[in-house]
Amino acid sequence: TLGSSYLDLNAALQIRVAKTLVGLLPVLEEPEVLELGSGTGILTNHLLRHYPQGRFLITDISSEMIGSCMSKYAPEPQIKYAVMDCDALSSDQRYDIIVSSMVLHWSSDPVASLNLQRSLLKPGGRVVYCTIGPHNFPEWRETLTALGHRAGLVSIPRLPGLVHEE
Repeated sequence: TLGSSYLDLNAALQIRVAKTLVGLLPVLEEPEVLELGSGTGILTNHLLRHYPQGRFLITDISSEMIGSCMSKYAPEPQIKYAVMDCDALSSDQRYDIIVSSMVLHWSSDPVASLNLQRSLLKPGGRVVYCTIGPHNFPEWRETLTALGHRAGLVSIPRLPGLVHEE
């Protein structure tokens, strides 16, 4: 397995996306925050600093990634961790913010996943996400096509709530 320090050193895109996402978050004093797909904790770091009085449930489908994240940000009363599939959320808990970075494109049905996430919001809550769009990584797609291979990227439909695209 790859160590989280190796993964973080090779995560320039994920770091840039996390910074952009945090810039889109609303100002809230003590939000309940659900992070989906924490990976090694790149976005987690930004969330914890952005909402110092927040309460967090940090999740990933991989127990190895949750372990990596926990090694950086130890569980505290306001920070909980869980192995969780973002397509199989079920909770009586409601959140002010549900945030994911580079996760939604792994979903079998991104629109259904977003609808499920919205059902877990408190009134006035927000889902904030970043995912790969249909025109992202054109060089990757072109190169693999020229070599006779599939790009391996999930086809993402137009998703609701677009605020910022690059």
